[in-house]
Amino acid sequence: MNTTIFHQHNSYHLPSRYNLCTTTQQLIPPAIKIVMAKLLFNLRDACDDEVEEVFELLEENQVDFYQTQGGSFGLSIAGIWVNDDEEFQRARQLLDEYQQQRQQQVRAHYRELRESGQQDRLWARLKRIPNRMITFPIAIVIILLLSIIPFLYMY
Repeated sequence: MNTTIFHQHNSYHLPSRYNLCTTTQQLIPPAIKIVMAKLLFNLRDACDDEVEEVFELLEENQVDFYQTQGGSFGLSIAGIWVNDDEEFQRARQLLDEYQQQRQQQVRAHYRELRESGQQDRLWARLKRIPNRMITFPIAIVIILLLSIIPFLYMY
């Protein structure tokens, strides 16, 4: 049985062994398995040391993965992707265990800094980065005022 495709007043006859993928309008041989990659780990706002540790974890456990960058304007997803579903489940389990361990380590480190008095308080942060600590609240107040003032004088 042949499949007919109409394209700009021309018809093309295809052997029945090819299926027409209606979503992409591409011809796909039946032997090709379409696989959608799954996002394993989003790299946005991730620390460099955490990213390196995740790479090491996946490479040690021989997980087949690839990395994408966020692009110039940050519109793309920067992340670590896995193609195979079974591989994804195994990698997800490894990553969940790693993140639990990392969470405990970070919390313990924070407690140590707080108990030793090395953790920044508001006054110490104001001394260290005064421009940011003063400019941001002023900018927020100005933006709020500019947003509210037109509504105050409507009636």
